[in-house]
Amino acid sequence: EEIIDGDRVMYQFPDRLLCSKEELVGYLFAWMSLFGVCIVTRERGHMNIPILVDKLGTSGKKIMNCLGEVIAFLFSAIILVFGGYQIVILAMGQMTSSLGVPIGIFYIILPLCGVLNMIYIVMNVIDILKESPDEEEVV
Repeated sequence: EEIIDGDRVMYQFPDRLLCSKEELVGYLFAWMSLFGVCIVTRERGHMNIPILVDKLGTSGKKIMNCLGEVIAFLFSAIILVFGGYQIVILAMGQMTSSLGVPIGIFYIILPLCGVLNMIYIVMNVIDILKESPDEEEVV
């Protein structure tokens, strides 16, 4: 059985497949970036400026950490899930230039990552509320 790799196929049809490959790489790069955001959300590794939070007491730190998570939750719900869903619906009627598939298929990652972020954020808030004073992590 012969295995045909991408370069062999591209040699036979160089114009169409080269464009397709570049377009697909662009969409997959965006997907990987958004999945990276989900990983950072899960690990509570997002950027923060702890200078003000460090001056608060234990309960103040928990409140500020929870507030940050609530803001991230709202962003995920409104922008990624709701807005992403709207974009997917609008883009399903448009076809990609070289791949010939609806653009909405590539945009489906927005609401999916939004939901995943929201799940991780709820888990983060639960962890923040369960933390004892000596193991608290400022985010």
